[in-house]
Amino acid sequence: MKTGRIIRIQPSFLSAVQTGDAADVLHAGGILLYPSDTVYGLACRAGRPDSVRRLAAIKGYGAGRPFIVLALDIGMAHDLAEMDEDESALAAECWPGPFTMVLRAGRSAPGWVCAPDGTIAVRVPADPLSRAILGEVGYPLVSTSANTRDHPAVLDFASVEEAVRNAADLCIDGGVLEAAGPSRIVRVRRGFVEILR
Repeated sequence: MKTGRIIRIQPSFLSAVQTGDAADVLHAGGILLYPSDTVYGLACRAGRPDSVRRLAAIKGYGAGRPFIVLALDIGMAHDLAEMDEDESALAAECWPGPFTMVLRAGRSAPGWVCAPDGTIAVRVPADPLSRAILGEVGYPLVSTSANTRDHPAVLDFASVEEAVRNAADLCIDGGVLEAAGPSRIVRVRRGFVEILR
């Protein structure tokens, strides 16, 4: 698969062809660089351990590091994780949006995206691009910021490290994103919301 191919989009317009291109890359086990709901991100199919390992290598992480998993909706999130009444209520209130919940991994959650304690970090994004891609592929995606571990996350495609751009199979250039910052990460313990980031 040829790496580093770039598609430029207008933030307010995404064609079915562009969404299809992204889906084709993900179906083939490739890595997508895209403007996420928070910062520029890298994504791959959560169910492909080889893709997740490659994503970790691009970031400069060792094997076994858990990542955030994107789901299209609460139904897909329930396929990945077990939620009690408090967690379900919080999810209904905060999703879709830049809000990641650390939950007990469900039976169908791929072990290679889970933490050693048996949890999984799940987010249902609100932005049209992420939702269009998730809807097109029909399965969860691993997502992380498009930077190596010693560099900051970026809001401008032009600021993405060249090595990261070149390592991706497809790059979607959405220009400069609005400042949103990384998603908030929380977990619910004994009825209380614990903010992890």
